[in-house]
Amino acid sequence: MNYFANRRVSAYKNIVRRLKRIDDFYPVPIWIKFRVKSLLDATLLSNTIWLEQKIDDTYLDFEAANFENDSSPLIVIDVQCLRNKTFYRGIGRYTLSLVKAMAENSPATNILLFASNIGEEGNTPKVDEFVKKLNLPNLKFSVLDFFKDQVQISHQDSEKILSEILLRRKPHAVIVPSHFEHPFDAVHILPTDKLNIWVIIHDIIPWRFKEELLPSNKQRLFYSARIKELSVVRGLLSVSTFTATDVARELLDSTHISVIGGAGYAPSFKTKPLSPNSKSGIFCVGAETPHKNIPRLLKAYSLMSESIRKEHPLIIAGLHSESHQRRIFRECIELGIKVELPELLTDEEMHAFYAEAKVVVVPSLAEGLSMPVIESWTAGTVALGSRGTVLEEVIFEERLLFDPYSPENMAEIMTRLLTNDELYEELLAKSIQRLTIYNWAKVAENLHAILFKS
Repeated sequence: MNYFANRRVSAYKNIVRRLKRIDDFYPVPIWIKFRVKSLLDATLLSNTIWLEQKIDDTYLDFEAANFENDSSPLIVIDVQCLRNKTFYRGIGRYTLSLVKAMAENSPATNILLFASNIGEEGNTPKVDEFVKKLNLPNLKFSVLDFFKDQVQISHQDSEKILSEILLRRKPHAVIVPSHFEHPFDAVHILPTDKLNIWVIIHDIIPWRFKEELLPSNKQRLFYSARIKELSVVRGLLSVSTFTATDVARELLDSTHISVIGGAGYAPSFKTKPLSPNSKSGIFCVGAETPHKNIPRLLKAYSLMSESIRKEHPLIIAGLHSESHQRRIFRECIELGIKVELPELLTDEEMHAFYAEAKVVVVPSLAEGLSMPVIESWTAGTVALGSRGTVLEEVIFEERLLFDPYSPENMAEIMTRLLTNDELYEELLAKSIQRLTIYNWAKVAENLHAILFKS
């Protein structure tokens, strides 16, 4: 049995690698990628038996984690999602910022983060390094060992083990920052009356774009089950009122959703904002998924005058797939424009792009919070965004909103901001004022009040 389990997982990884090589040479539509992944999951992983991957035993063990004041209330946060690519996306950035704010703003509360050793080590060292750099006595990171002396374990057993271990720690609350992780990447925390479980909801975008992001019946059933499960956890924490409303439509009962908000990723460095006259360029943080609406942004940029495009180059970060980058470059050639696609950026590099750009544009058809908007304000830059999305709630200024389905309207709004200095400075001042609402200290304060409400 061990032999065949090993062969299945090995075959799964080999096929995924080969598909990636194919995609590097010939771009595959995203719905095909998701459908193939679903088929592989069903045939090779099905009722998955995971192999133990060797994770450095220098990480603190979850059950052995002790604090200077062990009598303080304990909050456990599931950061398994940070081991995979989520670490670099909005959820990862949000989670790390929230953890830092919670630990700094509530020194009398112990916070224990945990990852698991069910898969590859991934970004585990980066999470460990992040916590060690903060050097806060009430914050610790640990790795939970599901295998002990076993070689492998089924995911059903791992879920039971997780519940038992969490119960032994007797936490005041358990926070799940990413509820929709794939079972191959994270052990799911089963809802139970014995644990005070709170789930942070960032968005339900895959459900809104299920044709592309959930193309198979199995994927839809999985996502639907996770949505329904939100009705039976202790409470839901939403990053925005827009997301809370969106989720409430899908739930069968009147589950209360508390809005804790969010903010931009707070850099550890301080820089003096550039004057508007010294700024140039249009900066966008994108992704390969269709809701990011990159093709319409490219079309909008092509509709702007040549003189504006020469003065303000378009820069899109976050497109890491080589095949997707080539697809973007081909579209640009057809449109007669140029675009810059920087590689994976550090926080300092991201902040520099935000600061140097004249405008940050978020053309998305859907967002949960849109941290790039808030991050642009911290760098002293105006942000534009889509009507009919959470960006109306965050930006809260009609003159900075456009129709995301209309490249013509998008181009019109960008042109107006790039050519009218007086309007730009007025809207920049209004935007920066919004930072009084979107800051991590306020989010941590909101969360603490909810968790410790009598």
